[in-house]
Amino acid sequence: FLDQTFAPKLLGRLIQADAPPGKPQLEAASRIMQAVGLGCAAFFGAISYPAADLYGDSSLAPCLLAVGVCAYVYSIRSASSALLERELHYRQIVAADVVDQLTFYSIAIPAVALGEGLWGVAVALAFRGLVAAYLLRRWAPTPFFGRASAPVRRSILAFGIPAATASLIYLADGLAPLFVLGGDHATELAFTMTAATIIGYAGIVQVAVQRVGFPSLALLQRYPERFMVALRRTLRLADFAIVSTVVPTAASSPVWLPALLGSEWRRASLVMMAIGAGLIINTFYSVVSPALASLGHAGWVLRLQGAMTAAYLVLAVVITPASALLGPAIAWAVSRAVGAGASMVALHRHRLSVPWARQAATVSGSVLAMVLIGTLFYERSWIEGLVVGTGFAIAWLIVSKREARVAVSSWGRRAPAA
Repeated sequence: FLDQTFAPKLLGRLIQADAPPGKPQLEAASRIMQAVGLGCAAFFGAISYPAADLYGDSSLAPCLLAVGVCAYVYSIRSASSALLERELHYRQIVAADVVDQLTFYSIAIPAVALGEGLWGVAVALAFRGLVAAYLLRRWAPTPFFGRASAPVRRSILAFGIPAATASLIYLADGLAPLFVLGGDHATELAFTMTAATIIGYAGIVQVAVQRVGFPSLALLQRYPERFMVALRRTLRLADFAIVSTVVPTAASSPVWLPALLGSEWRRASLVMMAIGAGLIINTFYSVVSPALASLGHAGWVLRLQGAMTAAYLVLAVVITPASALLGPAIAWAVSRAVGAGASMVALHRHRLSVPWARQAATVSGSVLAMVLIGTLFYERSWIEGLVVGTGFAIAWLIVSKREARVAVSSWGRRAPAA
């Protein structure tokens, strides 16, 4: 989370700015991230042992200390990551992410095998980003400490603080079920967290759209017509990708979820379908938010995220007493609809337009189809579920044949042209 927040969010001005960042901007960014990294290290270090005492397990302390060290390592490489993202050099970004993971495993697995336990894992966590940091800083050199002039620092933070705050609010979304369900509904909490995790992988394209869409659209901010074409095409392709992955995964969950985890997990498929509906609805926000950020409107992204999370928390508190199983999931899905509506207002406010009718038809039709197919499978009407599911798949491919061609071509040699 910190790695995703530091470069594209807190240092988003380096990516969003029309002109390439010069030495003053890089100096200021490096100085800011030194302060942020040291602050994170000090915070996690300060809470490590008190938190371990409160939790009742001393092994939590080294893990929190390791998080502090890891946060500092991520901070010193964030300016280089921002420069690479600005130039859309995602091969280097992906390579660094892979090296990051491999570094962790290469330390953690031998340490655990030698009997070091969580202390070994903590060491791996602390130093997982070092090799990747070296590579990123070599690929995109930036000052290590730097000097921060007041005007440049204010410009970076004017964008970075709202963007990073929006990320922190988004983090609260994932914690809401813990508060509204807690220990009194441990089974429902397990269903909710597991279903959200699994279906989240099906919706991973939204993360990619938000991360790649921001620097990509920022390159087009001087060309309004090309910007709008890119925004609309991104929305259509994101809709195609999300519906194509989430609908079959969630709708068929009454079949495969109990087969994998046991018959008692059949009820969790209902939760998965509700969360899947929210993911489909959330596609609109996942495209609009990087578009607004690419034009410098980080404050609007903060407002939109704040509105969604506030609606989620209020609805979860209200609905959960009526249904501990579906309350948080339904509240989350409805809050995404609130976010979609607020996103439409934001686009209108900034004189940006997208085809509302097509978007509404895509979302409503996909959600209804997913719920219908999933309900048939849940009621063990296997033949009917297969027939409806096959019909929807054929109709969806016909309606989205252009997006399907683009998705297929992206795996081939002509991907950049596509």
